Amino acid sequence: MEVEKLGAGYPVVSIVACLHGDEPGGKRAIERFLGEQRTVEEAVQFVTANTEAMEIGDRAVDTDLNRAFPGDERSEQHEERLAHELLKTLQGSRTLDIHATNSTRRPFAISVHFTLETAHLLRATGLDTVVDTSAIPDSDGGLVANVPGVSVECGHKDDPETTETAYEVLENFLAANGALDAAFDYPADPQVFRIYEKIDHPTDAATLNAADFELVEEGTEYLTVDGRSITAEQDFYPVLASDNTDSYDFVGFKAKNVGALSDVVHRS
Repeated sequence: MEVEKLGAGYPVVSIVACLHGDEPGGKRAIERFLGEQRTVEEAVQFVTANTEAMEIGDRAVDTDLNRAFPGDERSEQHEERLAHELLKTLQGSRTLDIHATNSTRRPFAISVHFTLETAHLLRATGLDTVVDTSAIPDSDGGLVANVPGVSVECGHKDDPETTETAYEVLENFLAANGALDAAFDYPADPQVFRIYEKIDHPTDAATLNAADFELVEEGTEYLTVDGRSITAEQDFYPVLASDNTDSYDFVGFKAKNVGALSDVVHRS
């Protein structure tokens, strides 16, 4: 893990990249920002998390870091030890966790909590699409379930534009949280997509005929598995869905559009 700090005092904001070693866009965005030597208004820390996985060019060394929280400092697995260390580093700091996907070039923010504080952090990304992952089966919510923060998927991990998007989100997040004197976008009501079910078919046998955040209507054939067509039993939106095998061993998730962020927070 590598940590760079700007400003005096305890970090008000933390920017985290590379929980997964095969998602370099966030690290490149951090390097660009640090290279510009900009002045911060509040203390900020920039964390490149899984440097060991980056060195071997893989998602993880032993296990998925985003599934290893709260971690164990005595574990034999690298990511479990790292998860414990990372939570200590981020304690009390508003956190932006930068990722990239195999599924879509459309950037979106992720949260498992929908409080007034989290709604502010989601808006601070400047993005107009939010995914609620709180109901993902067999998931503990990852890093953002354990710190005051949000994750962002900044685009496809092989797309050079993902680094540019990561930089724009990073800059916006710092400005919206008072850590940078710069203009920022603060969308009033991003749309929230709530995941409710896995598309639980093995990616190595599947061909996906749908795209993230594009409505799949009831009765539509959206997936082919071993030559067999799978038909939607009800309307849904794919999220983090891909037939690429690099990230998941299943196709992805189904979600519902549950409305504007302000309404979701009001109902929570």
